[in-house]
Amino acid sequence: MFTKIPHTTDSLLSNEGVTSLIVNDALRKICQLTGLTEQQAFVLLSSQVTQQHNNNGHRAIIKVQAPLLEQKESQFISSLFN
Repeated sequence: MFTKIPHTTDSLLSNEGVTSLIVNDALRKICQLTGLTEQQAFVLLSSQVTQQHNNNGHRAIIKVQAPLLEQKESQFISSLFN
């Protein structure tokens, strides 16, 4: 019924942790696909993120009050009892 989550994954599941994993994976893939060094890949990714941010600058940044995964877990647990 439940899937066991490894402890390393469980400890990394915060908003910052998930973001860090995604960025690290993106950098690794950019390096693999382009042959760039990690530093060059970071500069490329940063420039793309900055450009995207500037294009979407009119949108308000939404600050999450609680980590998203904890919210989902909490909602799921409470739904079991309601």
